[in-house]
Amino acid sequence: WLTQPWWWKGYDVKGMKCVTSFHTPIEVIRDFPVRFYYDDTFLDVTTEKPEERKQFGCLDGGMSVTYSAYHAAFKMGAAQIVFVGMDLAYTDMMDHPDDKLTFAKARDRGAYIWNDISGNATLTCDRMKYQRDLMKGQTVLTEEDGVVVINATGGGIFDIANCMAPEDYLSDQERGAEYRYPERPSRPLTEEVHA
Repeated sequence: WLTQPWWWKGYDVKGMKCVTSFHTPIEVIRDFPVRFYYDDTFLDVTTEKPEERKQFGCLDGGMSVTYSAYHAAFKMGAAQIVFVGMDLAYTDMMDHPDDKLTFAKARDRGAYIWNDISGNATLTCDRMKYQRDLMKGQTVLTEEDGVVVINATGGGIFDIANCMAPEDYLSDQERGAEYRYPERPSRPLTEEVHA
């Protein structure tokens, strides 16, 4: 619903599998002929679940692509979830890759200076802090279920318990220091995890 076509401009995406929700802009439908849809809770204002949700379940939309992917990984039985690039800040004054944060955008979004996970100053906004709080809450619930969650971004405001620089995470993997996580069964999407 907020996808911008310049994100994939210059890349051949015709054969790429695109997993998306039903709130997909026409540019995604036009450029990605191989699409898989998931049902999500975004904009669901009905009091009764539609029949297909009762049968198949759905992912929690959470107002964020990252949140939906996180929920999908949890539902599929991931034993470890690693975030890379999840800064929730305008790191290096960038809104997205190849998209500078302009003064007008910063003003319109109410951007302000905040401490990042290393104690350095960074620019963020309330919208990103709300996303951080939503993701942190889900991280606690996920870890209570035995899943290890790591933020290997190295900056930003996503201050969960396991934060490290990407190069530290990668060097641990290269040294073979990764912990062998027990297999976790996937959950049916209809199963309520935490009531």
